Amino acid sequence: MKIKCPYCGFEGEPKDYYLLYEAVVNVALFKPMEEGRERPPLLICPKCGKAFPSGEFYGKVKEKLRKQHVS
Repeated sequence: MKIKCPYCGFEGEPKDYYLLYEAVVNVALFKPMEEGRERPPLLICPKCGKAFPSGEFYGKVKEKLRKQHVS
């Protein structure tokens, strides 16, 4: 399976890309709170260095929007 960078067009295997997980901890009155939104892992292109979410995330967003539109 090849992954294509949407910025520079580089195509490579998943092992060629770097994976970045973003984490946020919100604290209110000294206890953590749930953020309430999904933060997908980001793929970082080894050629241009720009990050983009994986294709799975876009599928989830499209499905969520479709459900909201139908309701």
